[in-house]
Amino acid sequence: MNNDDHDEKTVIKDKKYNLDMLRDLQSKLMLVAGKAEQGRDAVERFTEILSGIVQLADLYIKLCAAGNVLFSEWKALIYCGKRKVSVMVDFGFGDSQDLMGTKDVIVQLDELCHFMENCLKEWLEYVEEKRSEIYQLNYFTTEQLVILRRELSKLMSNEKEMAAGVYTLLASLKDSCTESDVKEALNAAFMEVGSQNYQEEMEMEPIEVKPELEKMTDMPEECGVDLKKVKAILQELVDEGLSEVQAKAAMQACGPAVDIDDAMAWYYQNMQDEKLMARLCKEWEDDMEMKLFGNGLENSTPAAERASPTIPNVQTPSVTTTSGSLVDSSHQAKQEKKVRSLSKITSSLDLIKKLQQLWKDYQISLTAVSLEDYLSLEHLGHTLQYLATKDPVELNRNFPKYLNTGKPNLVVRRKDEILRDVLSIYMADKDKPLPSYDEVLICTPQTTLEQVVLLWRRAMFDNSGKIYCLVNADQLDYDISTTAEVKRNQLTQDTRRNT
Repeated sequence: MNNDDHDEKTVIKDKKYNLDMLRDLQSKLMLVAGKAEQGRDAVERFTEILSGIVQLADLYIKLCAAGNVLFSEWKALIYCGKRKVSVMVDFGFGDSQDLMGTKDVIVQLDELCHFMENCLKEWLEYVEEKRSEIYQLNYFTTEQLVILRRELSKLMSNEKEMAAGVYTLLASLKDSCTESDVKEALNAAFMEVGSQNYQEEMEMEPIEVKPELEKMTDMPEECGVDLKKVKAILQELVDEGLSEVQAKAAMQACGPAVDIDDAMAWYYQNMQDEKLMARLCKEWEDDMEMKLFGNGLENSTPAAERASPTIPNVQTPSVTTTSGSLVDSSHQAKQEKKVRSLSKITSSLDLIKKLQQLWKDYQISLTAVSLEDYLSLEHLGHTLQYLATKDPVELNRNFPKYLNTGKPNLVVRRKDEILRDVLSIYMADKDKPLPSYDEVLICTPQTTLEQVVLLWRRAMFDNSGKIYCLVNADQLDYDISTTAEVKRNQLTQDTRRNT
């Protein structure tokens, strides 16, 4: 607590309080204030500020626990005394001086808590949506997804080796998963996410062709260039998900009689060689300049400035291959990009409007291939999806005849017989393996709601013929068991709507 209302002779001694000490101080102050009128307003103000800070801290913890990496380095300084700045927020971007609140500290705390509540709500909805879209995400808890996003990002940037435990996690989707398998899946997911992002941008913002390029279509055929055909091929390659640079490079590599299939085949073979792409793109532009303007036209502007269609910029990491490794842009470049994103926020806005604008920018970037030191959730999902399809498992277990197929079955047994009876369900097929960890969840009082709901998701949307068991359900906390049942009913309704 910082008190700025003291005279020059007053000696202030700094002291650090933890939450328990602050709560104890609050109790003592309320006891004293209850016996006297003097100081009651100050105690009430202290209580309001402390309550707001505790709520803010609770929301921060929940956002981190939910896997939102935007808040991974988030900090807030709250000034309780009379100061021009009451709150400072820092996301670790390096521009924290731009995120300052000047309203009364109680008002500012209330607005900040409301903002973070909305962030938490929207983030949880986004994660729920992605778990529904990409089945393989349901193999992992939120904590495990954060680990995978961080560790696989290391493989993308080639900075460090992934932790050995990551391959154990991925083994639930692909047996004997290796580094080369993960790199192949990352590359395939990179193309999938990049293509989807570009298609979305193309639907929102069609290609604008500069007037100078339109005029070129009327040039005489003697120039040897059918510009309408060139534009059509370029557009078609862009529609396939290539950037402008990649499309031009592919056209240059395949020659004048370029074929779309050949151009795409060449691109897939060389898509990780960024230097080759840049060099061939420049050669294509130089060749076009010579063909279109080299015959009798003087003082022509460079082709890159004059004759190129304006294509929306797609922000994807520059990926190249070095000895079979995926290499992303450097950490410094990524950090600079993050800082630039914050610097674009209008300085005249108040704190909450700045934060809302930052959050909106972050939501737009959620489909990007990578976010700082983490893969995006969507990129991770497509990577897991690709790994699962490499060696698909079709168990098609025989469901016991004494149980109802397609419905939840409650089996009540004595405690010492439960595990034996669970195994008997899976041993009906002698040629099928024993259950894996994703098929059976053995509950304890420490089992979380997320673990139970993930089992529901795996069971209801499974297509491989597995059998899923929730064992010792009576051990679950009461609130968790009731909430899990509500969630199971919601998922059941979702599956009915989708069938």
